[in-house]
Amino acid sequence: MRSMPPPTPSLPPGKDPLGQSLHLLNLSGTLYCRAELTAPWAIDLPPLPGCLMFHIVTAGRGRLETPGAAPQLLLPGSLTLVPHGAGHCIRSDAPAPAVALFDIPVERISERYEVMRHGGGGEATQALCGVVRFDHLAAQRLVACLPAVLQIDSWSEDDAS
Repeated sequence: MRSMPPPTPSLPPGKDPLGQSLHLLNLSGTLYCRAELTAPWAIDLPPLPGCLMFHIVTAGRGRLETPGAAPQLLLPGSLTLVPHGAGHCIRSDAPAPAVALFDIPVERISERYEVMRHGGGGEATQALCGVVRFDHLAAQRLVACLPAVLQIDSWSEDDAS
């Protein structure tokens, strides 16, 4: 006799309060950039008050330097937020003079997405960088509670060596 598969558990009907809350935060002012960087490279990002900036490294490595905070190591799997729009510098491990962000040519893919290619031709680093702004007061208060730099890593200290 053939056995029947166990019944599929059903989830209770209900609302998604987190999803609804995120929808109400009114994310605006978004700009995303795929950065294709080769060592040595260094990019000076200007202050953007009222904006949250982020960097996600997908390949290679680098460092994020923000005045008043310890440098952050950027490896594949790093998500680094600069939630208060503070000016900062991202750079390769190799020394290089920092170039102002808006002085680096980009390939505009759409109104909100561009590709930046920059550096000296050495070891490659790839990252997704972005700037967002929240218009809802609750989101602004939430972001205001965050530290100057917030980093989440999917790598261990052994990977950093």
